[in-house]
Amino acid sequence: MKWKPVVFSVVAVGGVLVGVELVLAAAGVAPLAVRTDPFHGFSERLRVFEIDAEDGVYRTRARAARHSFNQQEFPLDKSSDEFRVFVLGGSSAYGFPWGARLAFSSVLERALQASLPERDVHVVNVAAMSYGSHRLRILTHELLEYSPDLLLLYTGHNEFVEREFYDRLTDAEPLPEGLRLWLHRWRLYSALARLLSPAPEKHDTAEDEIGAAKLIGFDADRRYPTDVAAADRETVRVRFEDNLRAIVTAATNAGVAVVLCTVPSNERGWRPNQTWWPGTLSGVKRAAATRAIERAVEANDADDPEAALRAVAEVEAYSTSAAGAWFEKGRALLALSHIDAAAAAFIAARNFDGQPGRATGSLNDTIRTIARDTDAVLVDIEATFRSFAADGIPGFDLFEDYVHPKPGAHVLIAREVWRMQTGSDDEGTFLAALGLPADFDYTSNTDAPDAAQSAETSPLLFNLAVVLENQGRYEDAMERYRRCLELNPGYYVARANLARLLRMTGDSQEAATEYAMVLQVAPDHLNSAIGLGESFRELGMLDQAEAAFRRATEIDREAAGAWNGLGAVYSIAGEHREAERAFRRTVEIDPDNLPVRANLGMAIFFQGRLDEARSVFDASLAVRPDDPGAMNGMGAIAVERNDLDAAEDWFSRVLAQDPENELAGNGLAEVRRRRQSR
Repeated sequence: MKWKPVVFSVVAVGGVLVGVELVLAAAGVAPLAVRTDPFHGFSERLRVFEIDAEDGVYRTRARAARHSFNQQEFPLDKSSDEFRVFVLGGSSAYGFPWGARLAFSSVLERALQASLPERDVHVVNVAAMSYGSHRLRILTHELLEYSPDLLLLYTGHNEFVEREFYDRLTDAEPLPEGLRLWLHRWRLYSALARLLSPAPEKHDTAEDEIGAAKLIGFDADRRYPTDVAAADRETVRVRFEDNLRAIVTAATNAGVAVVLCTVPSNERGWRPNQTWWPGTLSGVKRAAATRAIERAVEANDADDPEAALRAVAEVEAYSTSAAGAWFEKGRALLALSHIDAAAAAFIAARNFDGQPGRATGSLNDTIRTIARDTDAVLVDIEATFRSFAADGIPGFDLFEDYVHPKPGAHVLIAREVWRMQTGSDDEGTFLAALGLPADFDYTSNTDAPDAAQSAETSPLLFNLAVVLENQGRYEDAMERYRRCLELNPGYYVARANLARLLRMTGDSQEAATEYAMVLQVAPDHLNSAIGLGESFRELGMLDQAEAAFRRATEIDREAAGAWNGLGAVYSIAGEHREAERAFRRTVEIDPDNLPVRANLGMAIFFQGRLDEARSVFDASLAVRPDDPGAMNGMGAIAVERNDLDAAEDWFSRVLAQDPENELAGNGLAEVRRRRQSR
């Protein structure tokens, strides 16, 4: 048999490689993954801290502190009695919306200093706005150069925010992600790499820094993905685990202790950002499920939990992963005092969020697993918060919004880390070190943001506006955004949010003005460029809309929304060939987006290529048999071919699931007009 020599050859080579790997392991050759991090080079080219020789300190660089980091400093020369801690994380560890002054890092420093009077304690807050584990992995290498005694990680909420950043980062590597990681775990590759690779060059020139800044930058670009399914969540979890393990390994190899904290979130007080529906769920069923969720909301608001549960049961007949339904179920069960079931429902609502902004349960479980598998120490803040929260379900009693702890909750986080570090359970000693009373209440007595009581700074007003927006109180949210901008006209994220709400509530003219002001301050703000294009399109200003969308495609060539908007402008202008080009580019970027495929089909249809257009619509209908865009397209083709019965059937099917569908309504009217004119 011809295949036998091939099999024997593969087995023989495999056996030799396994033997070599065992010999190298016995000789003490460690994989590169243990000794180095494949992302290490970026930390050499983009530094957060700089030397202030005059004051004898390392200080946060002005560029880093502009939007992302707190201004911090620590001694240039570490004394023998100094205990140096770096706190890494996102905006929750940063202390947003108050800053480092009220963050748990500052509280921890004061408490540890009182408990360790023989040491000079410095707890440095190196958390940054919107930073996920990818960026923290890069940052860790710089921090290890400053001889810390302890790295404390409080991270997990931003893992879905910057997936595009991670893709850019891995694209900069010459090898595919999976192969690169596998090779870094292979001892033979590691031994050859050390023999053949030259010593790494230092990257300390301004040119190197500018190049790195263009790739990764100091400031995270907060773009939430939508329609996140189970497979997407698992992909993110695997990357999160890889990043955390790399951080722990790098610190352990440097002789630095690591503390991993789980990250709790507001479960009972924060609605999911998006309800995701399976692609196999028909449009009719999706519309029915959506209406059932709306009835559940109305029933809960009317203090009728039984009616809410009946509405939720209707949703569950269609999908058991509808985040909005789980949230309303939690509200209803809580009203009926079914506490454990309510808690489980709120957790499911968070975990199934189609636009996740809070750490899922699987990410916190991953943190626990890594702590168990390594020398890292676990501080389970999520469990602690549950023990203090009303009914064991964290809400606004501990959180200012969806993930940012209130000041009292920051003290609670510091208490848990202090207990771990000192081995003491003497809460009185901890509180006395902070000048707090023995009966200090870590939770808030108000079931609302603390900022609602006295929001007098731009960050507090911004955060309050975000909360109000989540609650559907758009006018109140816009009023807070405006007050925020009165205090800080350069707060471009607040202005972008205001512009989005203005568009959402029908004021495209003012929205365009606000988006344009954002782009004056932040020329590369993608969402504002797209929003400006949409606003101009709604105002009928097609030339300006085209320019805005073109600008958005220049900011990010992979921005599907920018290309789709550009195609829509060309369609309105009757430039169907240009529209086709734009929509084809959109489909390349987002091939599973059926509405975009419908747009492409219509652009082809308007050029008279009916058979080609039909093939586009047929492909969509093969995925989702009642896709409204494809059915409208098939109806249009039927009208063009004067098959009025088929056209009526297609348009009627669309209207059965969406009675307000304008295209189907107009199409059906055209069918009737043609029949009457016969």
